[in-house]
Amino acid sequence: MRVWARGVVAALAAYGVGHGPAHAEDFFRGKTISFLIGHEPGGEYDTHARLIARYLSEHLPGTPAMVPQNMLGASGMRATNFLYNQAPRDGTTIGMVAENILQNQAFGDPGIQYDAAKLNWIGSMTRTSEIMITWHTSGIKTVDDARKREVVLGTSTKLTLHYVMSQVMNEFLGTKIRVVTGYKGGSDMSLAVERGEVDARVVAWSAIKTTKPEWVATKKINVIAQMGPTLEELHGVPNVEDLVTRPEDREVIEIFTSANRLGRPVATAPEVPKDRVDMLRAAFDATMADTRFLRDAEHAHIEVMPVKGVDMEKETRQVLATSPELIERAKALVR
Repeated sequence: MRVWARGVVAALAAYGVGHGPAHAEDFFRGKTISFLIGHEPGGEYDTHARLIARYLSEHLPGTPAMVPQNMLGASGMRATNFLYNQAPRDGTTIGMVAENILQNQAFGDPGIQYDAAKLNWIGSMTRTSEIMITWHTSGIKTVDDARKREVVLGTSTKLTLHYVMSQVMNEFLGTKIRVVTGYKGGSDMSLAVERGEVDARVVAWSAIKTTKPEWVATKKINVIAQMGPTLEELHGVPNVEDLVTRPEDREVIEIFTSANRLGRPVATAPEVPKDRVDMLRAAFDATMADTRFLRDAEHAHIEVMPVKGVDMEKETRQVLATSPELIERAKALVR
């Protein structure tokens, strides 16, 4: 795979990309790449990013050192703001940013200091499907149960897709979900569910398999709904989008599910020279096909469904071009 990645770079250089073959091939040699992770150690973002970092440098010309760094704050927004405003413009800083980066920008959320359209997207390890889980002793096993009684759900802030899913269900499915914010991260939310402090949480199915496989194996949780790509292994669990009947309501939901289509997005700063972005993208794609990487991902219960950087660019343009009318409807759900 490393040979393949080098071949891509050589071909780009031959067509005059960047500043010539020698410059392109040699830039990363002897360098250190900082890999920012905008979420807590031990969570799904952290697990994914560190696995990618273990192999990505091997597929870059010059095999630079790769150093993962957690930068917490505002559900990933602090790391994104840093990547956009303060990171070097040379490709030596990359970051796994929050999945709902496009939604937050489209809504004009406070604290945003970035333009996602100017980030250089490298790729994503997987698309995600969000699920709403309840603890096995909660007495809430279905969406219908959540219509009949209040469900207390724990999350970090209102900027997350977790909060969004609860509000979409309340608006379009008639559920009675009350959200409690303030949890620091996924570990705290999971502990709150186990202790009975809250009835439910929303989480990516891939995150549950990565961080809490014992919950699945021992049937400690009920999965009452999913949102995003429908998962075959959750056959019988209703998808929120399928339960919504009006097309105009589905259009609103699609603004939120752009996060699922981005999955676990990796980007580098604006203004990085194109030849280096191309090298990073080629190395990322080669990593996604590396048999050792895939073996380690399988052992970690991570499903690899990669998204290319060019496709992430298209998704970004599409979401940020959403009509103001649809944006206002979507914003009204999460105010």
